[in-house]
Amino acid sequence: MRVLLIQPPMLLHKNEIPQFSPPLGLAYIGSVLREQGDSVEILDAIILAPHGHDEGDHLRLGLDWATIRDKIASYRPDIVGISSMFTAQAQCMHRVARLAKSVDANIVTIAGGIHPSALPAETLKDENVDFVVMGEGERTVLNLVKNLSDRHLLAEIDGIGYRRGEKTVLKPKAAFIDNLDELPFPARHLLNLTRELDYYGNA
Repeated sequence: MRVLLIQPPMLLHKNEIPQFSPPLGLAYIGSVLREQGDSVEILDAIILAPHGHDEGDHLRLGLDWATIRDKIASYRPDIVGISSMFTAQAQCMHRVARLAKSVDANIVTIAGGIHPSALPAETLKDENVDFVVMGEGERTVLNLVKNLSDRHLLAEIDGIGYRRGEKTVLKPKAAFIDNLDELPFPARHLLNLTRELDYYGNA
């Protein structure tokens, strides 16, 4: 599978101080997927344009939408995973999901992070979001990507939400990783480390 993991832009009030960090969660997920044999890239849309675009009362930190769409189209992913660690990212998360579907309706979109974990049913009201991952994502995403081709196996995957016809199916996280040493190191090489260190180190 070709997987593109995206940290979307963020909307902030103009008097708000940005508080965010490198997408290490995506780097961990990228690492476990690469161990499985998937092709993975990470697009941190914030770090590539961190100074923002004026949107009235708000600033949007991150790449413009046309550039994000072009990067999705260029990578030609089977799956786009979108992180939303803050509610301030939720609107942008949905916009990225819409962009992915506009590139190719067959792209599978997965939303994860704190916001989708807290509000999975609300997140899935967006028809552009195919799946929500709730809580720890490493094993869950691994199992989801591995079993996407067999919809019957989705009911056995812990910590996901999805639509089945008109029904929203939520399987809250029940099993957690006891031994964190089982996880591979995050795939930091997939991040733009020079920019990450220069910017996040001073954020």
